[in-house]
Amino acid sequence: MDFKQVVDEGELNDFVLVKFMEILCQEPAGHCQGVAVLGVCLVPVEICRMPHATLDGVELEYKPLKFKEPVDIRFSLQLYVFHLVELYSMQVDIEPGNYVVAVSGGVDSVVLLDMLRGRPGLELVIAHYDHGIRSDSAQDRLLVERLAQSYKLPFVYEEGRLGPGASEATARQARYAFLERVRQEHNAVAIITAHQQDDVLETAILNILRGTGRKGLTSLASTPHILRPMLDIPKQQLIAYARSRGLQWREDSTNTDERYLRNYIRHRLLSRFDEAARAQLAAIVERMRLLNKEIDVQILALLQAQPGVPDIGRRWFIQLPHAVAKELLASWLRGHGIRNFDTKTLERLTVAGKTLRPGAVIDVVGGVSIRVGADKLALIHHER
Repeated sequence: MDFKQVVDEGELNDFVLVKFMEILCQEPAGHCQGVAVLGVCLVPVEICRMPHATLDGVELEYKPLKFKEPVDIRFSLQLYVFHLVELYSMQVDIEPGNYVVAVSGGVDSVVLLDMLRGRPGLELVIAHYDHGIRSDSAQDRLLVERLAQSYKLPFVYEEGRLGPGASEATARQARYAFLERVRQEHNAVAIITAHQQDDVLETAILNILRGTGRKGLTSLASTPHILRPMLDIPKQQLIAYARSRGLQWREDSTNTDERYLRNYIRHRLLSRFDEAARAQLAAIVERMRLLNKEIDVQILALLQAQPGVPDIGRRWFIQLPHAVAKELLASWLRGHGIRNFDTKTLERLTVAGKTLRPGAVIDVVGGVSIRVGADKLALIHHER
């Protein structure tokens, strides 16, 4: 019986369950020890051989099912089939090509690597960055290196010396700078990271607390050069997958340090959400993502139609409602590759762009300024 067909089309009735019993025992159900035709176990039974099902070219392996006491095999197999369906739904969708996979050694990235390895058309390079924040971080690298060797995949790593006091932002900047260098050196299409649904929810809450604009709710998303294929998968599902596959991973001890705001949100806020509340927040984030996409299209159309292209027509800008002017200015800056500005900076730039006299120069960030003219606002890039 084809597993994928059962998942996609099969009804979980007695016939389907008996067929699964035949697969599990690798013999007709009528001859399985203690198993009746309808799949009811009358005596203790041990199923020691599992199906080697293949999904999209990836072989799935599962630990043996053991029943030490008489059980209703129909109910047990129903749970097992649901488990297989759940794992099947986790399969990530990546176009064929050459990719850098960011693997920290934690459960998320170990699961990601396990799902990607052996996929037809994928050429993978495993990249690991040691931030130098924890005294035992070298053990993470050794684990990832062993995985790379067992999977026969190229392995690249770099040791940073950020120190135990490094901020989350500093660590992230150093890590992504390393990953981008590896991507360019290997001429890879993109970097693949293991961010999952819990990360999405934590980031949304984190940015709300920081006073984010509309973009902050949906900031964790895929880009052309950074793919995040597991954003719809909850953390607990990844852990279940890892355990079912017998995978090994390491826990980052800094993840329990609640001095980091993200960790505080994870342990004190998100952990209190039940399944319904998590689903509701995830739905809000998804609606905001779709809304942001439409807003961005409209803003780009306005920028292209305004009189100052490629600069910003100042008289037109002054007449805009303040909130709209901020959105347009933010989009204009991003369109010129300027992204490292915060809400306070954007507020300052919008007010200055409307009120300063012609000839004034407004500092933006990182050697970039805006020159205020009588008729337009223009970007100035200063040489360093």
